[in-house]
Amino acid sequence: MTDLEIDLEKQLKAIREHKTDLSKLRTHKLQDPVPPAEIRERLGLSQDAFAALLNISVKTLRNWEQGQRSPQGPALALLRIIDRNPEVLFN
Repeated sequence: MTDLEIDLEKQLKAIREHKTDLSKLRTHKLQDPVPPAEIRERLGLSQDAFAALLNISVKTLRNWEQGQRSPQGPALALLRIIDRNPEVLFN
């Protein structure tokens, strides 16, 4: 076997070991998001005021609160932040 073949064989072995060793993988479970209405009410804000602070339309907020749509992506991340640190809205 050439040096190249030996090296390739070692690399393939390392790849196989890496693929099968799932015990070293870590997973994280995100909490279910708190409903936007609950966050808004806890802050004592109207739908108009809360929507303005989030830079979204009141219609979007109402759709979330009525369960017709769900916040996704960045909006969901922002709601999680506001839920844990409501002061970020007012800084």
